[in-house]
Amino acid sequence: MREVFNSDNFLEAHVVSHLLEQNSIKTTITGEYLKSAIGEIPVNSQIKVFVLDDADYNAALKIIGEFERNNNSQTNQSRSQPTQEKLYNRYGFLLGFIALILSILLGAGFFRVYQNYNITYDGIDYNGDNKDDVSYEYKDNILSSVETDRNFDGKTDLKDGYDVKGLIETSVADEDFDGKFETSSKFENGNVIVEEINLKKDNHPIFVYIYKSGILSERLMKDYATQIVVKHDFFSPFSLKYSLYDSNRDGFFDKKYTYDFYEEIINTEDIKQKVN
Repeated sequence: MREVFNSDNFLEAHVVSHLLEQNSIKTTITGEYLKSAIGEIPVNSQIKVFVLDDADYNAALKIIGEFERNNNSQTNQSRSQPTQEKLYNRYGFLLGFIALILSILLGAGFFRVYQNYNITYDGIDYNGDNKDDVSYEYKDNILSSVETDRNFDGKTDLKDGYDVKGLIETSVADEDFDGKFETSSKFENGNVIVEEINLKKDNHPIFVYIYKSGILSERLMKDYATQIVVKHDFFSPFSLKYSLYDSNRDGFFDKKYTYDFYEEIINTEDIKQKVN
């Protein structure tokens, strides 16, 4: 997503967005909102038009450039007219239609004019390549998602989702940077509760990590072919405590390994316990 136009005038931003949409270029507008059903439109803030697909960036700039040249060359007098007056002269019907829609929404008591008006974006370019390495999405000024390119290859390899309180609730990661997300995590009250790793990328996790209050508690390792748990590890707050192991893959744990603080095996016990 890249910015292609900004203005202090919300009508001008709408016209530009409309022109791009007519040319099959998807856009979103930020910086515009209605504070309440009888609220106000902030005329002093920058209203920005973004193209959602970076591949449309150059085409969008060309369309906007033609629009601005046509607008400026309409008449010599038009150069000294206020922007809003020029727009009404050239796009009176469209602007009138927009004004009508705004009036209807205000009269009905809506708090938002358009679905995307309460969605804003921000980003950080760490390596100076003019591409955001971290992108933030906000809904009603509350963080809703973060996408990160950790190895600066131009592809997102970490996506975090946030709830209405601004607490993280989901995360997916591409830990080997192959373009596929193999690691997924779920959170509760901001703490991770479960993490699954699917090395085959086939929706069947091989490793499952279970957390309590954000602290690793258990780890399950599954057989690739059968998805039966082969090893079940149990952790203390600081290290591996003991493991149950199904050595012959018959669905029963037959070994129990106990570990010291440094995770060296200090005891091996023969058991027979059905894999849950």
